[in-house]
Amino acid sequence: MKRSEDWPGEKPAPDGLQHVVDFLNTVDPQTGDDALASATTLSAWLEEQGLLAPGSAFEAADYSAALAARAGLWALAADHSAAYREHAGDRDAIAQLATLAHSARLNVRFDAAGSARLAFETSSFAGVLGRLFAAVERAQLLDRWQRVKICANDACRRAFWDASNNRQAKWCSMRRCGSKLKARARREAWRRWR
Repeated sequence: MKRSEDWPGEKPAPDGLQHVVDFLNTVDPQTGDDALASATTLSAWLEEQGLLAPGSAFEAADYSAALAARAGLWALAADHSAAYREHAGDRDAIAQLATLAHSARLNVRFDAAGSARLAFETSSFAGVLGRLFAAVERAQLLDRWQRVKICANDACRRAFWDASNNRQAKWCSMRRCGSKLKARARREAWRRWR
């Protein structure tokens, strides 16, 4: 499974959102390959991302929660993408997110100067959920969440960070998806014109 830094020209998302984007991209719609195909591969992926400490306890319920979280976050991101709005607002997936958020572990820590910051537990999946959900909440507060989108290319459907000035990007990458779809549209228009 390719991560965002493997895609030329794609800018990473700020404030922990890149973990959310990468989490959404753990399934490849073209091939069906899923980096979260089992509890073992999920645990390994989370460790590789630095979201879960190596050797942490991982339960079967955590695996189900991860798949539900991915589906719910995908439904939320689909709302920002015109091509997938029909999938947005999936009430069941969003209700699952609300339920999962109750189990997420977030801690507020104060430094010596009295500044508060969120601290995330890395020894359990509940801490992973806390980190992902806190990134979404922060992005919503900063009016950045709408920039997490799903590529309009049906063959791709990758989540991506829309770094465009006007927030109107449709494709994960102009080189990979945008140019292909534009060229296809031009060919079809040319055929109709002739």
